[in-house]
Amino acid sequence: MSNYKNYIGWLLGSFVLFPLLLHFYSTYSINKNDGKKHYKSYINNSIEVKVKMPNSMGKSNRGAIDYKPGNYLSSYNRSGSNNGVMDKLIFYNAEYKKYFAITVFDFLMEYGQRKINIVETVINDKEIFITANQEDLTSPKYGTKENPVPVFNYKGVEKTIMVGVGNDGYLLLEPTQQEYKHNVITYLTYVMPKEEFEQRFGKQ
Repeated sequence: MSNYKNYIGWLLGSFVLFPLLLHFYSTYSINKNDGKKHYKSYINNSIEVKVKMPNSMGKSNRGAIDYKPGNYLSSYNRSGSNNGVMDKLIFYNAEYKKYFAITVFDFLMEYGQRKINIVETVINDKEIFITANQEDLTSPKYGTKENPVPVFNYKGVEKTIMVGVGNDGYLLLEPTQQEYKHNVITYLTYVMPKEEFEQRFGKQ
């Protein structure tokens, strides 16, 4: 009987209490900024610019696209792995004399690879349109390799960025409008420093 009670207690702890604790922690400890309230303002102050991506084959430093994986949440699920995937493709643009970072959140696996790694291969040495916030683009705080201008949306110039799959299918690699929105909200909520967020949008 005691073993049965222990089993019930384990089930309640694992599938009820633990998820509730994670939700509480995520809601009250991790969520730093009200990104949902101000994402439209951030997007409306963004512009689309055309850039030439580096040819990173066999090159390094400024001549390369630098892939940087990461996480934007510090919570852990029951398997011990991090939640909240954040991937960046960092590159230097000579015209703007700045580093940019194509940044996507929860842009997960396709066909055994992270989608962003497929994007990196497809856009190598290509012209693309990127969308950047004008304040980020002109601020001296942004544009270094350590703090590149964030880019949450991109698309092809001559054709859609995609890759063929199988005989007749294809995989779209450009963010959808919903993914673009998710990228901006997630960045404003979890990544942008609180002090900078309040300078731009006011105290919460």
